[in-house]
Amino acid sequence: MLEWIYAVQKLVDFIEANAAGNPSLEEISSQIGYSPFYCSVQFHRIAGMTIKSYAAKRRLYMATVAVRDTDKRIIDIALEHGYYGQNSLTRAFKNAYGCTPAAYRKNPVDIPVSMNKIYISLDNFIKRGEQKLSNKLTNNYAMELKKIEDNRHLIGMVSVDEILRFGYEVGLNENSRVLDLTYGYGTILKVWSEAFSISGVVVERSQYHADKGTERLKQAGVDNKIRIVCEDCYKYTDTEKYDLVICAIGSLGQVPMNKSFEYIKKCFSTAEKFLKHGGMLGYISTFSKIPNPPQELMDFEGELLQLSELNKIFREFGYCLISMAGDTNAMWEHYAVNWHGGAKNAVEALRKDINDDWVNKWERMYFDYRRPYQGQALFGLEKL
Repeated sequence: MLEWIYAVQKLVDFIEANAAGNPSLEEISSQIGYSPFYCSVQFHRIAGMTIKSYAAKRRLYMATVAVRDTDKRIIDIALEHGYYGQNSLTRAFKNAYGCTPAAYRKNPVDIPVSMNKIYISLDNFIKRGEQKLSNKLTNNYAMELKKIEDNRHLIGMVSVDEILRFGYEVGLNENSRVLDLTYGYGTILKVWSEAFSISGVVVERSQYHADKGTERLKQAGVDNKIRIVCEDCYKYTDTEKYDLVICAIGSLGQVPMNKSFEYIKKCFSTAEKFLKHGGMLGYISTFSKIPNPPQELMDFEGELLQLSELNKIFREFGYCLISMAGDTNAMWEHYAVNWHGGAKNAVEALRKDINDDWVNKWERMYFDYRRPYQGQALFGLEKL
């Protein structure tokens, strides 16, 4: 931990000296010799915000001071501080202050303390403004607890860590537009927006999931980038084309035997309607870890293909696998106590009837079949 406190401070100092040049994540992370992904995770853990978010705040802080304290033209200030032009700086000002740079110059207000330079130290505070670093240093468990909360709102066995790795591998960034046609409170896009500043739309089939997901987006401060709509994903309409579209065969319900090819084709066809030329398809699916999975498992889950069989279908549809985020033991264990209302509901049901058919069947399927023989993954697919 101590090593990373000093490493993050080095990144902060580099950003301070180069913010006006709008350095890339690769340029910033190269200062300490770690991968951009790993630096992002550690920076967020210690500073309580992403590298890109902090760099953007410092850039806007410096531009704000120039607008307030000099007579330079707004467009010159924008270009000097790494903005693409006056419109880009104006958008940043409206988001931060609710007005244009010109209006701010006439009637300046205090610059938010959150834009101040941070100083990472063993005293665990930001010296300017005495603002705590989101309690990340005073409470080293905060980031882990946040991750647990995000994992709790993922309907599946692929963890936040794996989703982050996937996003990094496929090159998500602030210009990426993503459409999620699966379900799970919009958590995947929430995580990517916090980590990579992506924006996009989530289509939820449940009003409860849509409302709860929107509430969580607001709490995370990314509701201006991610929008959730409640609709059947197969009826959803949108004229926009996206860089990445995520779909899941589970949206069609249980897959009958010998119908996987047909179901995957329908799933892909739906997603491709919204996919930008040269964009990427994300596909979430369960699979069998063994040849010839037990019939009882398939009676419960529907047809399960092995990874090699899924990959063969991807190729038949003209796609190549470029990234894969897999399930984890921890997420399977999390799933065991959170299915259909969670362990608390199971306890209440068993107290009423120790032989409750559904609870006993679910637990037997989980421990005897699903846990040892079934997997799940998010596949990143690129058109050949």
